[in-house]
Amino acid sequence: MPGIVTRNLNPLAFRPGLRAEFFETYKQYPTEWSFFLKSETRDRPEIEMASIRGLNRMYQTGDGEPVTFDPIEIGRKAAAVDREFKAGYGVTLRAIEDDFYGKLNSGAKHLGNAARLTEEYQAASLLDGATSNTVFAAEDGLSLLNTAHTLMGGGTVANRPTTEVGFSIAGITNLMDLANKMKDQNGDPIVVKLDKAIIPNDQGIIQDAWKIFSMNMEPFTANNDENAIKGQLGQIKYQVSHYMTSATRYFMLDSTLNDAHLDYRAKLSLKDWYDEDTDTQKVRARMRLFLYVYNYRGWYGASPA
Repeated sequence: MPGIVTRNLNPLAFRPGLRAEFFETYKQYPTEWSFFLKSETRDRPEIEMASIRGLNRMYQTGDGEPVTFDPIEIGRKAAAVDREFKAGYGVTLRAIEDDFYGKLNSGAKHLGNAARLTEEYQAASLLDGATSNTVFAAEDGLSLLNTAHTLMGGGTVANRPTTEVGFSIAGITNLMDLANKMKDQNGDPIVVKLDKAIIPNDQGIIQDAWKIFSMNMEPFTANNDENAIKGQLGQIKYQVSHYMTSATRYFMLDSTLNDAHLDYRAKLSLKDWYDEDTDTQKVRARMRLFLYVYNYRGWYGASPA
């Protein structure tokens, strides 16, 4: 019987108080995904989003001249649908009775850890899919990171460099330049304030990030110049992603404009019951999640080979 612990197998878990064990383990480690994803609870199984292009300038008029009316344009509509996740295990009554060594108390911890890791890997899939328009499409139907996002008023903008370089002063400077040149749907400039970075779990990059974002003097040079990146952006907060697949991809974010979400349709819950037909205690964890991003203007990144 798959997933059921019997007396003859290594027991996973069951004992009174397993709910506490489960949720304590679930909350044991600080989340990584909350660094770059906003979160709330939704009361519907689907979220709909659309862009609106409105007026960008007023018209100069003479005395007594009529008002000029311009249309409000509705752009591409998108929707996010929740996904359901479940996991569970069972322990037979015979295994519980013969648990002489008290080892049936670890399964709730494993299940709590599995719930936490599910959230982390789901969130990291947004990072891994940021350059693929078939995974997480932005408001124009293109990938979250793209060299030519289309504007409703015509023209394009980029939040991914055409020529990508590895994480470095040059790479961060490229992303800062893209942020400085970002525009709204009418093609008018907007102010982007980069304040966060996401980097891969590579020790060389981690050390370079500390130097670039923390040192007052410009690293990697012998001229002892001031660090212009820190001088312009201030103290950047950065997060090492332990769950992202790529070892080279990196991101810069504007927390205010960031529109990436991990929302709950149903928060994590635990249920246990006794199956009298099989004399088995069963435990099940369940949650429903939305993972989506619509407005790409808070994200800038590179995916060098």
